[in-house]
Amino acid sequence: MSGELRADGRSVAGANHLRAKRPCQDALCWERRSGVLALAVADGHGSSPRGGEGASLAVRVAVEWLLNFHQALEPGLRGRLGAVRELALEPFGCQLVQEWTRRVLEADGRGDEALRDHGTTLLAVLVAPEFVLYLQLGDGDILRVDAEGQVSRVLEKDPLHFANETASLCSPRAWRFIHVAVHPPLAEETLLLLATDGYANSYESDEVFERMGPDYLARVRERGFEAVIAELPEILEQVTTQGSGDDITLGLVHLMPAVPGNTAARIS
Repeated sequence: MSGELRADGRSVAGANHLRAKRPCQDALCWERRSGVLALAVADGHGSSPRGGEGASLAVRVAVEWLLNFHQALEPGLRGRLGAVRELALEPFGCQLVQEWTRRVLEADGRGDEALRDHGTTLLAVLVAPEFVLYLQLGDGDILRVDAEGQVSRVLEKDPLHFANETASLCSPRAWRFIHVAVHPPLAEETLLLLATDGYANSYESDEVFERMGPDYLARVRERGFEAVIAELPEILEQVTTQGSGDDITLGLVHLMPAVPGNTAARIS
């Protein structure tokens, strides 16, 4: 993988949350380490009074642990996508949930009640030279847009999610509900979008929602990545106001391949 790899995103409080004078309970975090990038978004449950704090802990833990996961992999394993996926499910997925649980209980020692009060979903991606790892626990959407503007879901919607019910980091044995996909490394221009469910719920169907993926790629090409990030709060506020009224977080990862011969554009 060579080229310019960029990541960022924004969270906005839902229109309904603002009217009720409730804070945004979504969170986003990303970090780059030696040419490897991790980004995570989380949606604290509206029924969890400290869901926003749970979401903030979740994205920090996910980014930290994903980067450590790649670092700990033996170099010979990194190119074996099936083996990476199995290790991401077990033991990594279990360890991730345990670490979030440990940090919640460290901050609030009320046991199961504290976990329920910090309930949150989690979406994350790890972009490495050898593979791309996608992870999801609970609702929300991860979209991939290729250089031709074709959009795809890297993880199918979980049929267990319906109405306002979803798996959560606070669910008993939550690691059972983690879904993972491991794909070959990015080789062409690609835009990855990680969105909490307030975004998709603002549209009449998944098909209409998914059209925003190619739209964002076109915006990045026309206006530049930084300009699109700067515009996100206004875009997302309009979506929640006209749609679900829920908090919305959108994380973006964009790879622009290096121009042949232009070594300055390559990432380490």
